[in-house]
Amino acid sequence: MYQPGPSDGPYHHRYPDRSAGDSSPGLALAFAIGTLILCNLIGGVLGIVFAAVAMAQHDGEDQDRFVKYAWIGIFVGWALSLLGIALI
Repeated sequence: MYQPGPSDGPYHHRYPDRSAGDSSPGLALAFAIGTLILCNLIGGVLGIVFAAVAMAQHDGEDQDRFVKYAWIGIFVGWALSLLGIALI
């Protein structure tokens, strides 16, 4: 968690550094848009909504949680689509 230092004024916002292994909401959003374009409405909409919420989060833990939800939504949509195709 970020602790303000003596040089930080009331209007100076600095966010903690993110490591290179952290998930990216932009990547999840790109995959969700691609999923929606490929006519997978469930995965596309869930992925877009959760990725957009993740982009609005400033706390790293909250952002990672919503990115994880976006990926889960994308994969659930694809799994349901593949299950539907397999049953036809």
